Amino acid sequence: MIRPPITSIETFRRVLAAYRLPRVIVTALELSLFTAMGSRSWSIQKLAQALDVSERGVDILCRNLAMCGLLDKRGKAYRNTPFSATVLNAKHPKYRGAYVELLQSHWTDWSRLTQAVRTGSPPERDESDSPAYRRRFTWAMHHRSLDVAARVAAQLDLGQAETLLDLGGGPGTYAMAFLARSPRMKATLCDRATALDVAKEIAATHRARKRLSYLPSNFMDEALAGSVWCSVVFQCAPYLFRGRKPGAVSAIVFCTIPRRTTDHSGCISSRPRRHLSRRSQPVRREYAVGYTCGKYLFIQ
Repeated sequence: MIRPPITSIETFRRVLAAYRLPRVIVTALELSLFTAMGSRSWSIQKLAQALDVSERGVDILCRNLAMCGLLDKRGKAYRNTPFSATVLNAKHPKYRGAYVELLQSHWTDWSRLTQAVRTGSPPERDESDSPAYRRRFTWAMHHRSLDVAARVAAQLDLGQAETLLDLGGGPGTYAMAFLARSPRMKATLCDRATALDVAKEIAATHRARKRLSYLPSNFMDEALAGSVWCSVVFQCAPYLFRGRKPGAVSAIVFCTIPRRTTDHSGCISSRPRRHLSRRSQPVRREYAVGYTCGKYLFIQ
């Protein structure tokens, strides 16, 4: 809920005007402003020439970018901040280009909201199932998760778990983060084949790559090629439970039992419920959550 709620024209104006800063940032990205600036300081005149835009326009743009902390101003010159010089600079190794481009595309998608309300259908991307689009989207998810995955893995102790299944894991960013913290663990990454191609490229740079295996599957339509994993990172909850489980989180960990036990509580299985032991409680269940979805049983 908006705080304070909209009860006056002033609050209404402030909320409605919130689109301005995102539009300023999107325009800067469309002009490749951060890439053009690199690590140098720029006068407005030189920057306008480099971008082939008007001096007045880029002056207003830079003032707003400096206001929100994406540019530094010294006298009459502007330069990138450490964040914009890396994450938003296409020439820098730390550029998060795929995710930046995905966020840019959201502006166009949200601009179609009126039509979506009229028709009752979401904006459709003609290329959403094409290999090229899925590849770009998977890289975007990697760029989005880079900072978060390590923090999540640091907070979730998987105890004695020896195997992990990353369902809908895309680029494998979370799986690699858990493997980095658990030297004995092996992980299986399950997603579409195009996503796994990207995951293999990313994993090639990691020490733990030999402990990561790949399971190409659309697990909503196909049976998983295996029975039980000790722990599961389930990353598709908001999409899978849309309309059924309000407030579902984006990553659920089902954990963890030693491999030697016959108790499968706290595990994921594609086997019927009657084949699973109910004799004891799982060794650890701090993060265990239970759902039944389709033919798969996620046990609490």
